[in-house]
Parts: sequence; structure tokens; C-alpha cells
Amino acid sequence: MDFGYAPYSLGDTMTWLTNLQITAHRHRSAQIDIVIVARPERPSSGLQRFITPHNYVQALETLFPAFLCAPMVRSIRVFESFSSFSQLIVGAIVAWTHSWPSLVSHFREELDYSSHRQINKFYRLRGFVPLLKPPRGYESDTEKFRREFLDGHEPVIVNIRRGALKSNPEALQRDSDPTPWYRFFSAVERLFPSVVFVIVGGFSEWDRDLIRRQNIIIPRAWGYGLGVELSLLLGGVPFMGTSSGFSAAATFSSTPYVITNFESPASKNIGLPVGTKQYPFSTNNQWLTWEGETEESLLWYFERLRGADAKNRL
Repeated sequence: MDFGYAPYSLGDTMTWLTNLQITAHRHRSAQIDIVIVARPERPSSGLQRFITPHNYVQALETLFPAFLCAPMVRSIRVFESFSSFSQLIVGAIVAWTHSWPSLVSHFREELDYSSHRQINKFYRLRGFVPLLKPPRGYESDTEKFRREFLDGHEPVIVNIRRGALKSNPEALQRDSDPTPWYRFFSAVERLFPSVVFVIVGGFSEWDRDLIRRQNIIIPRAWGYGLGVELSLLLGGVPFMGTSSGFSAAATFSSTPYVITNFESPASKNIGLPVGTKQYPFSTNNQWLTWEGETEESLLWYFERLRGADAKNRL
């Protein structure tokens, strides 16, 4: 993964990891070595010019827990020197090492980091997709969070895409209207007082008044980060959220989920017609919706996810 031309993106990283595991399965490899390239002279692609030589390390540190979610990974190496990385690549070429992307594609800077083309093909041939798991190393922090905030409650993870609130707004057409979500939170508080919503994502992605609600907990407001958030999500806590980074993590998991506000142009990336309700490799408790959220639709899916989670816990 060379961040000189690939984006610092949670969703694309989740898809890349799944493609990486599929590549390993195709070549009958039991383990994966990840190589990350993040260089100060070329810290980001043209898509993220706000990531500069002064802050690219922070961008990588924030995203790093995502790379720990592929159970086949044996090692992760990070290179800031292109010469050292080049020596590794030469050795890989000599050893005929398989990679994603292929070494030829890498030199052409042609990394397919977002499409499901290989994933769908692998599923048609093999009947399964290798799933992501909770990131290693966050077990104790996750257990501590559960004890402090989730004991006696039924947790549901929520991520509402609010790109307009970021310091560098982008793809605003993918944002969700928060009003139906807030009405939904209030309705669930009346109907199901044992439910608590875990709002995940960066500090810029949620309105500050959410923290005052009785049925909402925000891990990052208490010092927890992406590692704990992904541990909860990939550990089976039901997920509801806009099509975005966290929804990609749910996509390649066994966690019950509903992904809302799926944008029509994304149908090309996932290789499915607009309006498709489920991925071909999804379970019965995993849904896609292509319309904007309403309080009624969120309640409808919530009750089904809650039922699926009860069966899992039983």
C-alpha cells in the first residue's frame, strides 16, 4: 500500500485487505506480509492534498489499526525511504512473490483499492469470502470499554457520514441527513431503554449535542480510538450507518448490519445493480439501502438487527 498514490481511507483499506486475503487464497498462501509506503517527499495522492509532509505520520497512525484486521497477516512493515522499499521489491521480483496489487501494477500506480471485481469473482468460484476480524492488540482496551459503558445494555454501533463537518469537506452528496437519525435515537430511547448507541468516527463527524443523550456513548470522547471501534464492530456488535469507511468493515464481516444511503454511482464499484438489497456473499442479517434515511426505515431495520443480535447472543 503506497500512500503516494493510494488514499488514506478506512473503507478502501478494508476492501484492500479483503482483496489481499483473496490473493493469498488464490495462490494457496497461508500468511500475508503487508508493506506500507509513506514518504515525506510524496506523503499523499492528489486526492488528499491536505495530507502533507507535516501531518502524514498522524494520518497513518490514525488509520493503522485497520491493517491489523486481516487474520492472515503475519507482519507489517512501514517504509519512509524509497530506496529501502525498492530493495524489498527487487527481492520480491527475484523470489516470484505474489502481491496485491501485482508488482507490475504497482510500478504503474494502478492499485484497485475500491472495486469488488476480484471479490465477487472469488465468491462465485469458491462460495465464500475471507472475513475480517477484530484487530489484534486491542482486546484489553475493548473489554475495559465494555465493562465501563456497555454492561447491562444492548449496544448498536452507528456511523453517520458527515463529510461537511470535516476541515476538508469532500463528496458531500454521500452525507446523510442527521435529523431522521436523531428522531430515531429518541424513539428507541422510549421504546427500548436498554439499547445504547455507540457513535464511531473522528471528532469532526458527530454533533456535540449527541454526547448529552442518555442512550449514546462516543468512544473517542473517552479516549478510545479506531482500534476499539473496529474491535466492537468486527466482534459482532450490530452496525447501522451510512455507506462509508465503517460500513466497508461491516461488509466483510459476519456482523449484522444495515448500510444506508448507498449512492448509485457506487454500483459500478461493487458490481451490482442499483437497488440490490444484499451483497452476494452477505448473510440473512446484512442489508443495503439506496434511499435516504427516515425514522421509520431506521426503526424497521433496527428491530431486525436487534432480533439477529439476540439470536447470536443466545
